[in-house]
Amino acid sequence: MLEALLDFPFWRPICAALSLGLLLPIFGRNLVLGRCVLLGLAAPQITMLGIVVAFNLAAMQWIGLQIFQDEGKLAILGGLAAGIPTLLLAGRLGASQRLVEPVLLCVYLGAGSATNLLLAAGPVGEPYLRDLLQGRLLLVSEGALLALLTFVGAGAGICLFFQRRLLLVLSDPEYAQITGIKVARWKQAQLLLGGMATGMAVAVAGPTVTFALLVLPALTSAMLTKSLNAHLYVSCLLGAVGALGGFALSLWRDWPSGDCVTGTVCVIYAAALSYARRKEC
Repeated sequence: MLEALLDFPFWRPICAALSLGLLLPIFGRNLVLGRCVLLGLAAPQITMLGIVVAFNLAAMQWIGLQIFQDEGKLAILGGLAAGIPTLLLAGRLGASQRLVEPVLLCVYLGAGSATNLLLAAGPVGEPYLRDLLQGRLLLVSEGALLALLTFVGAGAGICLFFQRRLLLVLSDPEYAQITGIKVARWKQAQLLLGGMATGMAVAVAGPTVTFALLVLPALTSAMLTKSLNAHLYVSCLLGAVGALGGFALSLWRDWPSGDCVTGTVCVIYAAALSYARRKEC
């Protein structure tokens, strides 16, 4: 049975899509509850810039990067090196609410432009990086899939284990502070886990797919549910349906898998928004 499954040509991208769809909304819900949706947009793009920088440093024979001959491992290194500090620094920026939105928008645009300029100036690993920008699900390797399951799965498990504490910190920080909880440290911890998950997801599936599965299922679920527990479960369900449905569409129509996954998640969000507005009327 296992051998037959491994012989199936698309088992790796299907597992990657399902894992991303199920696990990323766990981190995305924390961003939504913490009112950091724009951070979910900026962080994947900054992470992509970190991956491009890592490729260029390796091409320049930068000390320590020569051992990463495999492009997938180099992408994971760049993703983690950029994703983790990005969310941690953004957590400190969040202390100034008046600046956080314009700064994140500026950083997002700057990171996107810098990524394209680096690719244009020196086409180091250009085929790999161009595929990653479009969503590289079809070409995911066994090693990348294992790393994805390890890092993102571990982070999601920790978030679920401390779910009640994180919910209190994110949804009612004033009360959490009164009860003696160190709110700042818990927020930094969840951003650290989110940065690790974002770095891995961007290295495997690209920034667009990561943002779509990170934030949109949680935003969609918020319109359809009332309890926090239902919000979590529906977010993960919608993420999995969007990821697998988009990948199935890409195979059926022979379209780019990343764009199909992103488009499917957007259609689900639009349908939920339409339903919620009709229900209000």
